[in-house]
Amino acid sequence: MSSGGPSGRRASGKEGKEDMKALLGMYARYASLVRFQEEALAEDDLEKFEDLARAREEIQEEVGSEPPAGLPEDYLDPEDKEFLEKVHEEIRDALLCDARIRDRLQQMKREASTNVKTVEGRGGQAKEYLTGDEARSADRPHQLNVRL
Repeated sequence: MSSGGPSGRRASGKEGKEDMKALLGMYARYASLVRFQEEALAEDDLEKFEDLARAREEIQEEVGSEPPAGLPEDYLDPEDKEFLEKVHEEIRDALLCDARIRDRLQQMKREASTNVKTVEGRGGQAKEYLTGDEARSADRPHQLNVRL
């Protein structure tokens, strides 16, 4: 990106205003991806969840970690200010949504760990259901132990 691009470096005049709008547009897209990701998780659509995570990562890489250079308040017209406020609200909501996603993933991790421990702790008795496996013949191909 150019030095005046959405990565946070200040540009002046119309270019600066357009760069800020482009950056805000990326933030808004990021926020919507977070919401879609929460929906995918709620629907147990882990493939979609992963695809959305990659899309979020791409936006994060494009935006970078440098905070955006703001434009003076008097530089923005009322429509721009309204858009800015809307994006701020979307980002705040996305942060809450992301916290819910993280909580849900932690819950899923705990549940999976508990389930794995339960399965590992079970004594496998399935082999005991079969009797005389070594004594199978054409007349009696299979036997089951029904006394268990």
